[in-house]
Amino acid sequence: MRIAPRLIILMLFILLALIITNTISNRLIALPNVYLFESRWLTERIIHTKKLLDDNLVSERKAVLGNAPDLNEWFDMAVVPKGEFTPALTYLPETLLKLQDELKKRIGGSVAPVITAKYPYFSYNNRLRPLTVVVAKLPVSMDDKLEDKGQGDVAISADLKINIPLSNGDWLILTTKNSNLAAQAYLNLLITPVVVIIFILAASVWTARSLLKPLYKLSEAAETLGRERTLTQIPEMVIPEYKKIADAFSKMQIQLSRFVDERTNMLAAISHDLRTLLTRSRLLTENLEDGHSKKQILASLADMETMIREYLTFAREDATQEPRVKMDLVSLIVSICDTCQDEGYDAVYSGIEHAQLHCQPTAMRRAFANVIENGCRYGESVRVELTDGKDSIIVTVKDKGLGIPPHLIEQAFLPFKRLDTSRNRDTGGTGLGLAIAKDIIHAHGGEIRLENATEGGLVASIILPKSDSAEK
Repeated sequence: MRIAPRLIILMLFILLALIITNTISNRLIALPNVYLFESRWLTERIIHTKKLLDDNLVSERKAVLGNAPDLNEWFDMAVVPKGEFTPALTYLPETLLKLQDELKKRIGGSVAPVITAKYPYFSYNNRLRPLTVVVAKLPVSMDDKLEDKGQGDVAISADLKINIPLSNGDWLILTTKNSNLAAQAYLNLLITPVVVIIFILAASVWTARSLLKPLYKLSEAAETLGRERTLTQIPEMVIPEYKKIADAFSKMQIQLSRFVDERTNMLAAISHDLRTLLTRSRLLTENLEDGHSKKQILASLADMETMIREYLTFAREDATQEPRVKMDLVSLIVSICDTCQDEGYDAVYSGIEHAQLHCQPTAMRRAFANVIENGCRYGESVRVELTDGKDSIIVTVKDKGLGIPPHLIEQAFLPFKRLDTSRNRDTGGTGLGLAIAKDIIHAHGGEIRLENATEGGLVASIILPKSDSAEK
């Protein structure tokens, strides 16, 4: 399936999940408490309760309120001492104003009762607050549909609170009950957005992984090709767009491999022809009389043979398919240092005794030999150190030579590039040593850097990752 239909299906699933979750949430959320009172009955009950409180001692008020089941069923009632309560005035619909005026007329006195409510009720969250319906008379006509219609016979409000002054100055507070658990109600309200968010995140992660996983595989194949120059099998791509990319990548691998093979074969043929000519020239030169010219010609022929051999070796590095095995890198470095010492150079290793690395032994020996021998030729002495870290092995090769100008350091890795202006002119070489070393180290997922030491000399730092090597 292509990418576009996948994304469309994902959006449809998210929309469906939203609808289903919203429906379930609406069913789970409890309906609000709805209290229906007739104005005259409510007035009589309140006046009766006030009279009982006024006629009894203050200490008996709690018992009096507990024995008023007609109001306890719908109201939370409490008595607040005078001076501790000041009722706030709110906007009231016509029916509640009439109820307040009726209570004031019946109670009398200098302090009037106060009714507060949230109105209009629909401006508040009526799922979490009780709704109180006060009507002028019962029964309510179904045609009214609980609407006022400007006649003041129906009032719908939220959080109705009736404050009645008692004879001693205290206040009787009646607040409509809310049997719904607020925490549960709020939790129910969060069901829809939370579930939808979780579903969207899960669907997005699944879609992203399904879309990106083939790209990761393609990226790994490209990295392997760039590092090892080997053909990498790409898993079958289900998505058509990715399959085209994978097919193009596979064709590119084959073309690159064919190009490298053709170049290597061509250089091998040229090398064979040149060696034949060099051998013939050497034989003709041997027939010459001994003298200075003969020695110069033989030296030049020897240099040409060396150059041809080095060029061919460099060209064949790309096509090398040496298997990787686990080896002791310290032993390899010590062996190279010993060989350099046998040739009269000052090359010493210092560091740990063993460090295991999964690599191509012959190629790795060639890389370190090129770096260490390069330091021996251009420096007075070479010191090699190895650090075995958690994720990588770091080898530093430091010589006591003249170093390299900073602006020429990167050019030191270019093939056939000899920095004779900064190094010894009498050392010979073809300028391929560091280029070959860099190529081998990069093929193992590593890195090589050159920098001038503060106290003089050049420091080559080689970093070889363990994880990359272990996987091969």
